[in-house]
Amino acid sequence: MTDPRRMESARERLRARARRIRAIRRHVTATALSSFVLAFTAISALGSMGTETATTQATSTSSSSALETLQSTDSSSSGTTSTTSTTDEGSAGASMTTQQS
Repeated sequence: MTDPRRMESARERLRARARRIRAIRRHVTATALSSFVLAFTAISALGSMGTETATTQATSTSSSSALETLQSTDSSSSGTTSTTSTTDEGSAGASMTTQQS
């Protein structure tokens, strides 16, 4: 037969373990929540950290300048036919292709 003192001791250890696990889970939850609140507050207070508008305008300006340069070069050359196709979606990866025949 099992000793009642050993059974009670085992139960007490299991209860203590459950309390420690519960405390750890609460601390992890509180840390995650406070980190989220801190990050959300910083983003809402400071706004967007990038300058997307300036980048888009610079890309559009450089694409327009490249197109104007290409068109002026094409109009000054005689006897050649060129087709210029541009795609400008406001991104840094806008593509420009030129085909000459």
